[in-house]
Parts: sequence; structure tokens; C-alpha cells
Amino acid sequence: MNDPATVVSDALAIAGRSTGRTEVLSVLNGEGEEAGTPRHAAILAVNQSLADKFGGDFFDVRGRLAAGDPSDVVPEALRSDDIHLNGDGYRAAARCVADWLGDEA
Repeated sequence: MNDPATVVSDALAIAGRSTGRTEVLSVLNGEGEEAGTPRHAAILAVNQSLADKFGGDFFDVRGRLAAGDPSDVVPEALRSDDIHLNGDGYRAAARCVADWLGDEA
């Protein structure tokens, strides 16, 4: 994520093309993006911007996956590399999203 403004504008452009409801998930963080680093702060700022723009259609899956981690990072066991989720990570994210959507029903 090199340009936070682009992330937000791209999400808005994609949502603008949607013919139905659009749900937006947070940007994830990983190795090198621990609490206290500039990249962590940038990711939190982008996620806050997305939350401000999309309101109830935004879900902070990053926060759910990183919950309990002292570095506030998605655990390595859920990632295939520094940032991308592996199968377990996608399953965990899917459960979080399903729980969230179930709360709205």
C-alpha cells in the first residue's frame, strides 16, 4: 500500500460501479507493519477513511484477525507471506465476515 489516497479512491470507484450493495473490508497488515511503525499508522488511517466513507458497509476484518496480537498484526499462521492470507487466513476472514453479515440480518 504505497498510496493511501489511491486505496480509498479506488474503493469508491469500485463501489460506484456496483449495481447492488457493496461491502468493503479493511486493508490487512503483516510483517513490518507492526504497531508503532509508520506503515501501521498508514493502514489504520486508510481503514478509518474507508470506515468514514462506507459506514455500516465497512468491516474491519484486520482488527478481528489481529485481535489479541501484541503487535496488532494479522498472525503469521494466517498468512502465506508478509501480507497475504493463506487458506486458514481466508477461512478465518470468511467466518468473521459471515458473523458480521449475520448480525445485520
